[in-house]
Amino acid sequence: MAIGYTHRNDARHGWSESRKKSFDLATEYANKVLAINDESASAYRLLGAIHLMKREYEKANNYNEKALSLTPNFPEAQAGRGFLLNYLGKPQEAIEHFKIAMRLSPFYPAWYLYHLGLSYHLTGQHEQAIETLKNGIERTPDVFFPHVRLAAVYSDLGREQEARAEAAEVLRIKPDFSIENYARANPFRDTAIVEHRKELLRKAGLK
Repeated sequence: MAIGYTHRNDARHGWSESRKKSFDLATEYANKVLAINDESASAYRLLGAIHLMKREYEKANNYNEKALSLTPNFPEAQAGRGFLLNYLGKPQEAIEHFKIAMRLSPFYPAWYLYHLGLSYHLTGQHEQAIETLKNGIERTPDVFFPHVRLAAVYSDLGREQEARAEAAEVLRIKPDFSIENYARANPFRDTAIVEHRKELLRKAGLK
């Protein structure tokens, strides 16, 4: 399944020459696994992630729910549910799933924090968002995602100096950062959220 997720990530972030080809390859790997084991939660999670990036929200939700129903005590299934719910406009529900994932796996990966921080921001819990994203940055200081999200939180609070400091970190790590590319990789169903977050990043000094 790791190869399938690699193709999905290529498509999500625009790392391959053809997003369509990468999505097709990711789907092919998921379907190959399901042909062997039609109760593979990992394959259903991958299909959910693929359809989310394609903005096919109902299909994404159905596959994601199927994965969680098969492995409710698997941390990645709970975190994957939280990941999806943020983009479906249900960040408060997402928080609960991330918390469950963290209880199930005390040594959880840092990406849980990146997305939990987003959940807190989307629900207006700014201080929790800052603390959570800083924890993620402490664990992975050279990953640009949490810096982008922290810049957005600071912009939202009018803390311009701190927002610009985070924007500088984004450009240190990823000099070719583009707001449009970043927005494309974050498939919110509500386009108003997309536009608002783009504006927050512009206020922080990103382009």
